[in-house]
Amino acid sequence: MSAWPSLGYRREYRVTSDGVRKAGSEVCFYRGDSAADAFSLFFTHDEVVCLPADSVLDMPPGLFHAFARHADGYVSAHRDFFVYRGAPIPESGYESLEIPLQPAAFVDIKLTLAPGQSIGVWLAPTPTTGGTFIPLVTGEHTIMVPADTAFVPLLIEYHRPVAVGEATTLSPGERRSLAGFNSPAGTVDVVVWTKLDSLVARDVKGTLPPPEITITQQRQTYQPLFRLEDARRATHTLLFFKEVRSGPARLRVRGKWWVAS
Repeated sequence: MSAWPSLGYRREYRVTSDGVRKAGSEVCFYRGDSAADAFSLFFTHDEVVCLPADSVLDMPPGLFHAFARHADGYVSAHRDFFVYRGAPIPESGYESLEIPLQPAAFVDIKLTLAPGQSIGVWLAPTPTTGGTFIPLVTGEHTIMVPADTAFVPLLIEYHRPVAVGEATTLSPGERRSLAGFNSPAGTVDVVVWTKLDSLVARDVKGTLPPPEITITQQRQTYQPLFRLEDARRATHTLLFFKEVRSGPARLRVRGKWWVAS
């Protein structure tokens, strides 16, 4: 934490398992630049710092993502990021939040990263959570992922995803090695950022079904690895298309309430 600036305000994280605080947990943080788009939010910084969750944490000003884990094999799955840009207010800025844990699986990183590269996994969105990014913790070689939750490995290069791994779901305690990213010659991986306009979300009453987003190329249609589950949680969610043939293509958005602009 010594590389971060002066304290901004205080946060207490109650890291729990089955509703009970789990002693010995830690909360891991990484920075974002802004919430203007998903790439500035998730991929602008690759340093990850983990701190004990058993005490109140003094946080510097900025935008930070947080996820929790425990060495017994537990990790959090929900998305949490917070922004504080003002002057330090460690006393009046106190906030207490709960992060629930669930059983974890493990992705062992077996590839050598070049300068400017980093690696992490993207958790698929669910009906109750938006998709989110869990980066490899600085100095480590294994990423803890929520068990029974679909994810894709991502190779980040100079703050942009440049390669997408296979969609994977692991059982509690299961381990999987990641040794590289391979796509057939003449194909590319495509990453699409989604954002829901706040005025649209406000004006539509009741449920808001998500659009169907596909890539079409001549007579071929490519489906994303993960579909959107809830349009109201679509902001800052990413869609991933594997092995799209190089060349002109069209991104299509269809569905009830939705029209292409």
